[in-house]
Amino acid sequence: MGARIACRAAQKILLDPQLPAEQYGIALKECFDALVRKHMALRPFVPWELERIRELPEQSYAYGTTLMAARLTPERTWMVHIGDGAVHVIGENGRFLPFPVPAVDCTGETESLVMPDAPERMRTAWFASPAAVVLLYTDGYDPRLRRPWPMLEAIGAEEPESALRETLRRGGNGDDRTLVMFCAPEMMESDRFREGLAREYRRAGLEAEHSRLSVRCRELRGFVRSALDKLQRAPETENARLRERTAAAYEEYKEITRRLGELEASLARPDTEDIL
Repeated sequence: MGARIACRAAQKILLDPQLPAEQYGIALKECFDALVRKHMALRPFVPWELERIRELPEQSYAYGTTLMAARLTPERTWMVHIGDGAVHVIGENGRFLPFPVPAVDCTGETESLVMPDAPERMRTAWFASPAAVVLLYTDGYDPRLRRPWPMLEAIGAEEPESALRETLRRGGNGDDRTLVMFCAPEMMESDRFREGLAREYRRAGLEAEHSRLSVRCRELRGFVRSALDKLQRAPETENARLRERTAAAYEEYKEITRRLGELEASLARPDTEDIL
């Protein structure tokens, strides 16, 4: 019921033409809280429900919910997000519209609209450009995905719906999965969109390579340090094999360090053409 109320509040707030986007967080929280209070008055908790929620800070926490929403017009794009899951929007130029990523909570607590500071936790953004693709999905699909490339490949298939179903079957972490998708084929077929998306794909490949090599670099650095310490303490006659392994690891470490420098230079190079 909390999720249904959140969707109702989002529809009401995002469709208000007089409300500035920077006020969405506060307005959504106020609307959600008002609707929750109304529902609690019309449908009071029964005894077994009260027993289940007795340790919650407030009874209203029983309505805890995440929220993802987007409002699209031919001229503008608005995005709202609180909690886990993901929001991805690609403009008519094939570039991902920048959107704040959820903060990492070391306690494992999921952000929710019921929290008193929900407006501060909520991520909102708007852009003076239309959207060609919008994907909203819960964390049950795959929260590790920085970019939803499998979904985008499925959208471009001859039968997008069946391809998407297969993609969702393959991915997942066992949690429930909900996906909302919007795409404008006429925008996606343009050369501008395809070129922009190709640049995003190349950049994602560089980021993935940097991440993989960074892990390997740390492993090699730890091994070399440990090996050098052993070489200093062990008799030289016992060091031949360890010296070979250490030398090989150090050469690999130097090569990876060089490649990481190249990747970091490429990723640091401005790539903002036509993003907005």
